[in-house]
Parts: sequence; structure tokens; C-alpha cells
Amino acid sequence: MTRSGGRWLHRVACAVFYVALPLLLVLTNVRFAFSEERVYKYSIDFYDVPSVTHIPRADLIAATQDIRAYFDNNDDYLRTRVHDESGNVVPLFSAKEVQHMHDVKALVLHVYALETAALVAVAAYIVGVYLWGREERLTALAGRVLKASAATVALIAAFGLLAATGGFDALFIRFHELSFSNNFWQLDPARDHLVQMFPDGFWLASTALIGGLTILECAVLGGISFLYLRRHHEADAAAFPKERRDDAHEEQSGGEGEALSGAT
Repeated sequence: MTRSGGRWLHRVACAVFYVALPLLLVLTNVRFAFSEERVYKYSIDFYDVPSVTHIPRADLIAATQDIRAYFDNNDDYLRTRVHDESGNVVPLFSAKEVQHMHDVKALVLHVYALETAALVAVAAYIVGVYLWGREERLTALAGRVLKASAATVALIAAFGLLAATGGFDALFIRFHELSFSNNFWQLDPARDHLVQMFPDGFWLASTALIGGLTILECAVLGGISFLYLRRHHEADAAAFPKERRDDAHEEQSGGEGEALSGAT
């Protein structure tokens, strides 16, 4: 490969890293939110879902376990049953809700696949450029991590500002319009259990959780990178005067040698 071709490939690899690292952090936190039991229990308890749905809390908690398992199993459709007010065992979700969950599962699996691709891209960059290729020093990697972390925090802060000013609902609707090709996501809070279990406030809180975790991770990665760069800079600064003294000593020794040879 020519030198210009190598430089072009390196630029592409750097650009991919800048995109892949934030994606990896955000999507890993999305996976956590979809699989963490406490997130689901928070919605059931905080929004008093048993009183809204007239379904026992134990049945609702069991239903959230079915939902979490559904995202990891091979079932095409979510089938979960609960006790109604009369004690009869009935389906929790309507046909429309079941179809929507089918679409949600497809989207979640795409998110998981993208997370894996981001992980592979970050790992390939680190191994290919630094461990195997040795094309750059670790200070360059630390600098890129610091920049990517700072940019991620800035983007999350901008999104948070937009959501705080009342734009979250519009973004949430737009997200559904872009993600789904049908209107099954348009559920009625008066009768559809899915939206009763996970109301709009839950999604705002979940988004805040994902953003907060990502900011925390960026702070850790960026902090480690910053400390490494500062330590490396201080080490270079400490070594520089010594190099200057050694050079000056060599020049002085050389000058004295020439003077002595001229005198003889």
C-alpha cells in the first residue's frame, strides 16, 4: 500500500473510532435499560400500575420478566397472561399490542447488533493501530478518547436541554414514525396495558438514565485519558531540560577540545 493510501486508511479508521466509541457507550446503556429488572419495577411502582390496570402487582412483575425474556428468546410474539379483576386468567396485551412488541423486538435486535458492531470497531482500532500496527503512541489514543468523550457529553447535554424545554414528546413521536412502518405504536392509555405499564414519563426517565450513565462513563474515560496525557506531558517537560543540559555540556566539551587542539 502506498503512503498516501495508508494515510487515507488511517483517517477512515480514526473517523470510525470517533463514531463507534459514543455508539458503544450509548447502546450498551440501552441494552442495560432493556434488561435490568429494577427499571421495569420502577415503572410498575412509581406509576402505580396495579391501580391503573386493576391487575395484581405480582402478575405485572411476572409480565415484565416475560418481556425481558422475550428480547432474548426466539419467540416471534409475546404471550403473557395475568389475572383480571374477577380472578380469571386472561391475555395481558391485545393483538395490536402484541404486534407492536413484535416490531419493538426487531428494533431491539438491530440495536444489539449495532452495539456489537461498535464494539468490534473500537477493539479493531485499538488492536490494529496501537497494539499490532504501532502506528501511533498511546498519547494519541488518549487524546482521541478524550475528544470523543467530550463530544458525547456535549451532544447529550444538547439533547437534554431540548428535552427540558418541552421537545421530548415531539422527538419521541418522531422516533416512532421513523422506526416503525405501521401505526401499531399508537396505543390508547385508557385501555392498552402496554402504555399503562410504560407511560411517557417512564420513557423520559429511562432516556435520562441512559444519558446519565453515558455521561458518567465519558467522565471516567475522559478523566483517565486527561490524567494520562498530563502525566506524559509532565514527564516530557521534566526530560526536556535534562536533554538541553546534556546538549549544552556536549557543545561546551566540544568547544574546549577545539580550543586545546588549536593551542597545541
